[in-house]
Amino acid sequence: MSDIFISYNNKDKEKAKLFATLFGQQGWSVFWDKNIPPGKTFDEYIGEQLDAAKCVIVLWSKTSVSSDWVKEEAQRGAARKVLVPIFIEQVAPPLGFGRIEAAELFNWDGDTAEVEFQNLLQAIALLIPKEKCAQKPIPLEAIPKPKSATKPNKEPVPILPQGPQGKNRKKLLLRLAGLAIPLILAVAWLIWKNSHPDGLVPKNSFGVVFGSDRSLAEARNEIKRRTSNEGIPATRTGIYFRNGYYASIAVIDNQAEADKYLTIAKTFDQGAYLVQMERWCLNPQRGDGFVTCQNNSTRQ
Repeated sequence: MSDIFISYNNKDKEKAKLFATLFGQQGWSVFWDKNIPPGKTFDEYIGEQLDAAKCVIVLWSKTSVSSDWVKEEAQRGAARKVLVPIFIEQVAPPLGFGRIEAAELFNWDGDTAEVEFQNLLQAIALLIPKEKCAQKPIPLEAIPKPKSATKPNKEPVPILPQGPQGKNRKKLLLRLAGLAIPLILAVAWLIWKNSHPDGLVPKNSFGVVFGSDRSLAEARNEIKRRTSNEGIPATRTGIYFRNGYYASIAVIDNQAEADKYLTIAKTFDQGAYLVQMERWCLNPQRGDGFVTCQNNSTRQ
């Protein structure tokens, strides 16, 4: 039996083949080409492969979301908590699958360095023990690190001239301070603006999503509970309203620290996952105690 079962509509067969090839390169065995061996019925053979797979991948597309076969295969994977969905087209998932986090690989050309694809590999690796693989998966170090913002050149510190003593010197210091403070504030504002578009979603940042709730009150309780008992700093957390749910997120500005907090989050919720904030929360708008993400997808 195979490690991974790929569920897809036949019109997406080439995309399924691409994923099967790349998963195979990670050392995982993949069942995707549904040729039935002699002596087996279709239902019997597919059912055996589906129930034995350690991970069920479903490719959501315009055709697959209306396929009864694909939805049934996805449901059986979800029932065993081994379903990992992938959006290969920008569509709404079928009813009942909206709360299962999926990889967004619209118009993806097979670039294995893509952060979203690397996150997908991590999700699969959680379901399939590494020692079961013939080869080692791509190391996390292969994930391209975001380019850090260019730091502004430091202005040379002005040297106070030797000059008048007492009151005259004090006046000179006050005058210089009066000139320096607005300059410092202006530079600080520019740095903050460049790092935080609209002041809501930091550039090149990662988010550890550790909760998803229907109400804002539930999300606030989620953050209060996790930051007080689980070791996630309250100063790094926020609530983002996205596609009908309030997501509790720890926003981290570098990959290594984000991986650390993801490990912490998974100790209390295996469903915690990592996102790239600029892609995950599009066109952010400030709400009352939360940020609204204007994403086109209707999923969580």
